[in-house]
Amino acid sequence: MSDADVVELNQLAYRYATAVDGRDVDACLDVFAPDGRMRSYHPGSREPFADTQGHEQLKTVPETMGKLFGITVHQMTNHLVDVDGDTATG
Repeated sequence: MSDADVVELNQLAYRYATAVDGRDVDACLDVFAPDGRMRSYHPGSREPFADTQGHEQLKTVPETMGKLFGITVHQMTNHLVDVDGDTATG
């Protein structure tokens, strides 16, 4: 994986944050493959408190964030990407 690939993965995280904060469902879904998966963890936890997979489930994320928090402002700092062959997590 090249440095350009890592930059693109960082951009993916920024696009996700912008979509969720703007409650833009279509832009949020554009960040994920049709079978994409998002797991959310509390700090220090090994088990996710949310495990959302596929566009049908992922399309609820922006609205859910709005209901839970009203206004959200993601600050993307120290975004790290771990690469393992053709897959990556961040």
